[in-house]
Amino acid sequence: MTDTRSKIQKIDRQLIKLLSDRKQICEDARRLGEGVLIRELEIEQISDIIEEGVEQEMDETQLDRLASVVIRLCKGGEE
Repeated sequence: MTDTRSKIQKIDRQLIKLLSDRKQICEDARRLGEGVLIRELEIEQISDIIEEGVEQEMDETQLDRLASVVIRLCKGGEE
């Protein structure tokens, strides 16, 4: 395995762990009756994620898609 591939796999594993942690926090918040707060916060975070990514020269459309996927992941069965 190349060094580059190893680095990418490490980052991918970290991303999965972070997404799992985020999903758990959202589930805990819903269980505690804080679901509305989480939804409001996530709406704000979409624009923050996009803005930060654009500052790092990432594609705005792709960032918007990524943010939407992360938000849906955290919604779980809630729609």
